[in-house]
Amino acid sequence: MFNNSKYSTWYFQIVESARGRTADPLLHEKHHILPKSMGGNLAASNLVALTFREHFICHWLLTKMCDNPKHRQKMHYAFWRVSVKRNYMSSVGYAAARSRIREIQSGMKRSPESVAKMKESLRRKFAEDPDYRQRVASSTKSAMARSDVKAKITGPKSDAHKKALSEAARKRPAMIWVINTSTSETTKIQATKAIPDGWVRGRSLSTEVSGIV
Repeated sequence: MFNNSKYSTWYFQIVESARGRTADPLLHEKHHILPKSMGGNLAASNLVALTFREHFICHWLLTKMCDNPKHRQKMHYAFWRVSVKRNYMSSVGYAAARSRIREIQSGMKRSPESVAKMKESLRRKFAEDPDYRQRVASSTKSAMARSDVKAKITGPKSDAHKKALSEAARKRPAMIWVINTSTSETTKIQATKAIPDGWVRGRSLSTEVSGIV
């Protein structure tokens, strides 16, 4: 599973030195010796308390220890999450990790079933998680405020681009606004689908919007 490189040696030296260490939430993070994505479990024998620096280094080492392409890909994603989301990475490290992630993504080929499953998961999350909807709205608003994005949207479009937009619009399902009668939360659903219990058509409880938007 792991190769016999110097990276594997360094990794297990760090792990073994930390075995039996009493975890302090202010100083340590739990680390799966055999990553969960590679079959690791939550048993105490597979967990070790590492310092923040050790944790960062171990996840970097794991990207060098796997010869199996799928395992190596998973380790790159894990390293990305640990380093970027927790602000452990320098600008140079960020650039290297981001480039590697893009290389992985550009070479990925998903089956139609996988794409459909991802779309359904996102649709369900968007419908059921108000915080997620708020984050998406905020992110979209920030992106739309960028000058380069505005230029792409409002700038001149080729005939091929216009045709592609027109065809996409024709294929897009008609949507209607609905509002929750208890929370006044609003969202859009496909016009052909039944309105869920507790929701009514419209964008406000005082005035329902008629027609498809």
